[in-house]
This record gives sequence, structure tokens and C-alpha cells, in this order.
Amino acid sequence: MRGFCTLLLHVLLPSLLPAQELYFSFKHLTTDQGLAANQINAIAQDSQGYIWIGTSNGLQRYDGIRFRNFKHIPGDGQAIPSNVVGRLRFGGGNRLWLLSGEGQAGIFDTRKLAFRKIDIYEDSKKPERLPGAYFLGDEWGNVFLLNNKGGLYLWDEQRGHFYAYAFPTPAAKDWRPTGLAPLPGTPDYVLSFGARGLFLFRTHEGVWNDGRATLEPLRLPGHPMGIEANNLLADQKGRLWAQGWPGPTPEIYCYGLAGKRWLIRGYQPAGLVSGYVEIAPFFERRNGEVWIYGADMFARHGEASDTFQLVHNGYDSGRPIFYRVINTLFEDRENTIWVGTNDNGIFAFNPGRAYFRNISHIHRRTNRRGRGSPLGFIQLADSTVLVSVWGDGLYRYSPQWDELPFEYKGDPGLKNYSIWSMCPSQQPGVIWMSSQEGRVIRYSQPANRMEAYRAAALEGRTIRQVVEDRRGDLWLGMHNTGVYHWKCDRAGRPAAESIAKFADIPDCRVSKMIIDSKGLLWVATENRGLYAIDPDARQAVLHFSAESPDVAYRLADAGVSSVLEYNDSLVLISGWSSLQAYNRNRKTLTRIKTAEALAGYIASLALDSSGNVWISTTSGLYRAGLHTSTWLKFGRRDGIDDENFVLASSYSLPDGRMLFGASETFVVFDPAVFNKIENARPEATLTGLQVNNRMVPVDSLEEAGGLRLRHYETALSMEFSTLEFHRSNNIRYKMEGLDPDWQANENNIAVYAYLPAGAYRFLLQPIYADGTPGPIRPFSITRTPPFWQAWWFYSLLCLAGGSILFLFDRERVRRRKSLQLMRAKIAGQLHTDIRTALNSIHILSKMAAIKTRKDPTRAAGYVEQINSKAQQMMHAMDDMLWAVAPENDSMARVVERIEAYVHELHGEGQANISLLVGPEVSALALDMQARQMLLRLAKESVNGLLRAGAHNLQVYLGREKTQLSYVIGFDPAEADRTALNNLLQSGEMAALLADMGAACRMEMHRAKGVLSFSVPA
Repeated sequence: MRGFCTLLLHVLLPSLLPAQELYFSFKHLTTDQGLAANQINAIAQDSQGYIWIGTSNGLQRYDGIRFRNFKHIPGDGQAIPSNVVGRLRFGGGNRLWLLSGEGQAGIFDTRKLAFRKIDIYEDSKKPERLPGAYFLGDEWGNVFLLNNKGGLYLWDEQRGHFYAYAFPTPAAKDWRPTGLAPLPGTPDYVLSFGARGLFLFRTHEGVWNDGRATLEPLRLPGHPMGIEANNLLADQKGRLWAQGWPGPTPEIYCYGLAGKRWLIRGYQPAGLVSGYVEIAPFFERRNGEVWIYGADMFARHGEASDTFQLVHNGYDSGRPIFYRVINTLFEDRENTIWVGTNDNGIFAFNPGRAYFRNISHIHRRTNRRGRGSPLGFIQLADSTVLVSVWGDGLYRYSPQWDELPFEYKGDPGLKNYSIWSMCPSQQPGVIWMSSQEGRVIRYSQPANRMEAYRAAALEGRTIRQVVEDRRGDLWLGMHNTGVYHWKCDRAGRPAAESIAKFADIPDCRVSKMIIDSKGLLWVATENRGLYAIDPDARQAVLHFSAESPDVAYRLADAGVSSVLEYNDSLVLISGWSSLQAYNRNRKTLTRIKTAEALAGYIASLALDSSGNVWISTTSGLYRAGLHTSTWLKFGRRDGIDDENFVLASSYSLPDGRMLFGASETFVVFDPAVFNKIENARPEATLTGLQVNNRMVPVDSLEEAGGLRLRHYETALSMEFSTLEFHRSNNIRYKMEGLDPDWQANENNIAVYAYLPAGAYRFLLQPIYADGTPGPIRPFSITRTPPFWQAWWFYSLLCLAGGSILFLFDRERVRRRKSLQLMRAKIAGQLHTDIRTALNSIHILSKMAAIKTRKDPTRAAGYVEQINSKAQQMMHAMDDMLWAVAPENDSMARVVERIEAYVHELHGEGQANISLLVGPEVSALALDMQARQMLLRLAKESVNGLLRAGAHNLQVYLGREKTQLSYVIGFDPAEADRTALNNLLQSGEMAALLADMGAACRMEMHRAKGVLSFSVPA
């Protein structure tokens, strides 16, 4: 009777209990991670991949690493109208439709980062606000605003505003829609008009204003007048979902449009939480799943049961979700679901990428979550899995990982012992278990019986490992006393007196034992290395240790945590922090590089069907591709609640799934699904750009084909991301021409405090989870130098310098030519004067010779003229030779020459002559010819005055502005006035003044005469 009651309880209990809650691994974002507020009202994603978040404190853009904030700025027409962002939706043209908490609608340009206000009209009136409304769209590109108080507004692209749509008959003017559901794949819609029921609105290709739309009642079985519903959804499977609130709690309806039958009618989700709930609009994923959410409600529809399964709400799991009200749900392009709460930020999870399932056991005595570590796993014949937990005993799980009771025949207390390991026997359906207190347990599945065996030789010590060799005998790995061999009898049970300690292995603690495909027994110990034993010969054939003199058997660590047969030739050996491969054919031991890949102490090794090695450590789970040298690490961010894995706790199920035990839970996963991670190859995207701390839109950079910086724009900061949110990828960068090697940092930001002028290529390259680099994305950046550093400025400088040198050289050549011409002219003049003087002397000498015989007196006159001409010629020659001498090429030497001449005349007593020279005269720069002519003018004028009989000459040489002033004062009392007049009118003086460009003036009074010359200086 007692057994019958127990059986009846096991049958009825599952039907009486509520459905098991769903557990997911959530990523949590709050203000601590950068959210502007913990109240999240709306979430959307643009075509580039950015996540846009509407909060109670502004609009935000999220790239997976950082947030960019957009706030209301009073007086700025392009800023959002309010910091309370109520609704978001992306529509045609990648426009972000925004509705503020106060009900102001508009479009936020995600490229120009500017807001544009949109008006809402109803019967020619413009309502200022529509608080509580939300956006809807359809596959035809229509955008709607549905007011939660009733009323549907349609976007008019031509007019640029929303207007209240007037439905055809039988709708009247006062009919206000409370729900709208486009029917997928059709131009038809289901509308709810409140108490008037549901209606089918038919259009032509989704056009609402062509006059052909019709409205007809949608008759539902059992509801002739329809149902009063809101929050309508027509899903991909042809079902119409609706919500109603006829009583104290909301109800859910689901109607199959194709089969015209009810699937769910009057379901009350409040029963899931046994309390008050509110439900927001339905949420449908791309895969067709339907979810409900709202106040104290988050559940997924179960297709098989046509009911809803609640997502666990609470902090009692590894990466939980905790909420009071969920305001919004959104699915991004990676199928990650974003959950926006009213006071706890955002939770993100991906049910399709929940690769790891964390299983914790409920202790059978306390009915609470157990704290023991899962040590061993084995699948039973009925596909359930038996899990041994240290301190808590054995637990059984269904293929769906629901905890099941484990009932068997035999000592009921055996299942409460700490079972350290389990292994299958060659006997059909038999499983061996090793336990504390020196027990070996034999579990026969066909008989459902457990039997315990003990031997005095074991002294009640813990048996950590048990394996069965090919003969059916047992090998026991002890906690501190080495290895024992226990022979089994013909019935397959340990013989009482057939146990012996294996002498080749000293007392030590055994970590792991395996029987390989060749029948060898491998024993990993915690401080004695690794042994390979031939069970038939009962002797150790190989010994690997850290002290081995042979490098082929020398381990990197003294202790061995696990051993794994990789294939026929390779055996993998893990130390506490090292991994080595032993090649049995070549007898070589090779160390596998893990220093940069592994963290923590290695706990266990396992091999999947693809040849990848899975390594659990005290700090995470790793997948190593030995042939590709690629590593993947998995931890909390991937959904593993407990990263502290325990020693020798791993198992591979026949279907390929793998199990690893951690400190309080175990994880189960299918390694094949991780190919999705490898196949995902996102590109790196430039998400932010600042120049001199000024934000520059990235879109403008891409449209312009590159970034052009002015010469004063020297500071550059660039942010980048792969815009993947479920699993982030590292990105490296390099500025070609500036960075010698690739750079990287965990914040995915590149900062250049000073960018030299030049042309660059900024390169971004993602590094994927398996360590392989992705495609390189280049960006062109050019910083123009200041004009004084530009090539054209240097060219102008060179040209100017060359021109100056050319002009200097040309001037030098010109002066040289001019000097040569002057010298040639002076030489020609000297030649002319000499020739003229010699001709005169020749003529006078002939006349003198003639007159000597006839008129000696006149002959003497001729001789005197010859003498005068000769002296004049000598003086002229002397002056010209002096003028052409290079050492006399200065005005100071001319002044000295004039002074010498005046002093000579004064010394000879020919006249009373004085000379006064202004100090500025010596600094004049006159050319050679001008100096020679000035010297001639001085002499000719003084000689002319003296010949005319002038006395007391006072000569002054000075400068007035641009003129050289040459003035001679004299006493004209005894002078010949005719000779004085002839002095200025003589041809020689006139020619000299003309060559010099000089002006001459003479003034004579009774007691004073002045002869003045003005010569251009």
C-alpha cells in the first residue's frame, strides 16, 4: 500500500505543479555601465547595427562598448523635444521615429544627429500631444500612431504629418480604433474598435487612401459580436493574438485565422505569478516565438502546450534578470532580445545562443539548492543522466535536464554517499562507482539494484577513480595510497580476497584514470607524474615525471591533473598549468603553448567529435584546436554561471553533448553549435570621431571619402566597434605612416594627441574569438600643413630665393657691364682728348716751326700754347687714369681729389681758394662716370673762374635731398664779365652739364658772385 501511494504521488505530482520556469543567461546594463537612466522606455536598431535606447533621461546610441547621449537643449530646434523618450521605431529610409513622453512626435536623423518635429492632425485640429501612443508599421511601408485611448493616425509622406484616418462604413465618425494588426503577406489588417468588436480592413497593396478599402466584421466562434480587445498581433503562423480585460486580471486570446478556431481563449497569465499583472503589446521574434511582458510578467508561449512559461525573476542564478515592470522588448539582428525595465536598466539575452545550460541540483533533504560539486556523470539506458555530487549523493536528470527521482533496489543510503567517479562495465547495463569509506558500488540497470563492496585492504579510504580493464577487473585510484587492483569473479563482482596494491606506484593521490584503445591503463597523480600500466602484465610500462632524465618523458609539472587519448598516436597530458602531447609512435613529448591562452589550473580534458580539445580550469572553459592552433575561451559572459571547474569532472554524451562539473553546478552544451561563433565574421566599424575635442559625424567622413583636417586640427580620437552585442570581438588598429605596429586596447579607442601633417590610412581589423584576424577596413585621413610648411610655400621660397639670387647676379653682371662701359667710355674720352690734344700740338708745332724763321715772337706764343695743351693733356690723362683705378671707386676719394686740387692751386698762389665739404657727401654712391664727370666739373669751373679773373674762391660741396649741390662763391670785382659769361656757354661745359643732367646758375653782384650747380645724386 505504501509503495502504491508513492507511485501515485510520482504520477500526479508533475501535473499539480506549475510549469518549470525558464532560465537564461542575461547581460545587464545599468547607469553603472553608462545608461543615462535605469528607466528604459524603448529600444531600436538601425541599419548599421547601432542600438538606440529611449530612456527617462534622454536618447542614447550604444555600439557595444560605449554610449553616446542626446539630450533636450532649450532653444535648439534640432535637439530632441524632451529628455523623456517614450517610443522609438525605425521606418522607411532608416528614419528613427521618436515619440517623447509628453507625446511629441518627430524624426531623429541618425546620420546628421538632428531631430525634426512632426505635427499630428485630427479634423483640421492639431493636437499638441499624444501621450501613451505608440508606433506601428507594415510591410508596405506605412507608419501609424496608435493612441492607447483610441485613435489611429497615418503618416502622410507628401504632406509631412500624421492625420487621423477616417474609416469607411460601417465605421462612424466616433469609432476609434484600439488595436491594429497587419496580416503578414497580405494587404489586409485586423482592427479593434473596442466594444464594437474586431473588423477586417481590406486594402489594395497596402494603400489606404485610394477609395477601394473596405471594412467588414470579423466573426469569431462563440462571440457573435466579436470581442473587446487591444494589443492585437497577427503572427507568422496565421494566428491572431489579442488581449482583453473583462475582469480583475487580463486575459489572452489566440485565434487561428486559417482554421477559424480558437487556440487559446480567456487564458489568465496572472496564474503564472499568483498575483496582479499587466500586459504590454505582444512581442513576436523572427523565429515565430510569441512572448508576453509587462508588470511582473515575462513569459514565452509554449507551442506544444499552448500555454506560457515564465522566465525566472530573481537573483538566485548566475546571470539573472530581476524586474518589477518590463516596458519594452526588442530583438536585434543577432537575435538577441533586449529587455527594457522601468527601474533596473536593460537585460539582454539570446535564447538561440544560450550555448551553456547551467544545472544545479535541489538537495533532496533540504529541498534547497545544493552546494556540493558535481564529480561524475554517466548516461543510463533510459537516456537519463546520473550525476554524482560530492557530499550530496546521486541525482538523476531527464534529457531536458529536469531533476527526477532516483529509486533503486538495495541499500537506499548508497545514493547519499559522495560518489567520486562512475564508469561503464563490459557487463551489459552495469555501472561501477567509486565512493568514500573504501566502497565500490555496482549498479545493475536491468535489475535496478545497487550493491556496495568493501575490502579491508583499502582501510576505508576514499576511492577517487575506478576503471574496468579488458579482463573485467577493477583498478582503483586512491586518495592518498596509490593504486589497487581488484580482481572480479565470473559473476562480474569483486572477489573478497582478490585485491592487491599495485607496487609500481608509490603512495600518492590519484587525479584521473583512463583505459585507452590499446588496453593500457593511464594513471595521473598529483605529485608523482603519469604512469602507463599494462593491466595484463600488471606492471608500469611508462613513467612521465618532472625529474625524468629522458626528455621524452620529462613533464613540465610534477603533478598531472588529467590525461586524454587524442588518437592512436597522441596522448595529451595536462599538468596544473601546462599541456603536453606524447607521440607514442615517435616517443617524443611536445609542449603545447598555452601561457597566453589559459588562466587558472587545469581541471579536466575532453575531446569532441570535431577533434577539438575542451579544457576546464579553475577560471573558465577553453576549446583548443590543436591543428589550427586556435583557442576559444568561455566564461560568465557566455552564460557559464560558475567558472571554477573541479578536477576530473567531465563527460561526453553519445549525442555529442558535453558536461563539465564546477564548484556547485555543472554545464551541459553541444560543441557543434560553436561553429556559429567561428562563422560570424563582423567587420570593424568606426563609431565615433573627435577632432580637437569636437565631435565629427562619422557618416560625413564616409560620404566625403576620407577625413581632411586643417593645419590647426592636430588632436584626433577615434572609437570603433564590431556592433556585435552577444559576444564582443577585439579590434586592433594602425595609423599607416605613424604606427610601426598594430595597436589595441580594451576600450576600442585610438587617440593621437598630435597628428603630423601628411596623408595617412587608418586601418581597423577585428580579431575573432578563435584568434584569426578579420578583414581590414581602411579610412583615409589627410592633415594639410600650415602654409609655411606646405610644398607650394617651400616652392615659392625656393623660387623667390632663386629669383633674388638671379636678380643679384643680374645686377652684378649689369653693374660689371656698366662699369666696363664706363671704363670703355672714359677710355674713349681719354683717347679722344689725347688725340685732340696731340693734333693741336702737332698743328701748333708746325706753325711754330714756320713762324720761328719768319716771326720768332709769334712762334714763342705757339710754343707756349703747345706747352699749355701738353699740360692739359697730362692733367686729363692723370684724371682719367685716376678715375678708372678700382681703388678710387668711392665718393670719398673724389672729395680727396678735389681737395688736393684746390690745395695745389692755393699753394701755388694762383688764387685764394677755400673748400668746404658736407659730411653727407662722402656717403654718396655715384658711379664711376658720374664721379669722373664731377671731378671734371670741379676743375673746369674753378679753372674757368680763375681764367676770368675771379678772386677769393669759396667752394662748397654738399647734398640737398636728392641733389648734389656744388656752389662756388667768388669776388667778381676784377673779373672779366664776358669771360664769366662765356664760361657757362662754352661747348665743352655745356656738353659736360648735359651728360651729368646738371643744372647751372650764376648770380653776380657788385661785391659777390655765386656759381651754383645741382647734380642728380
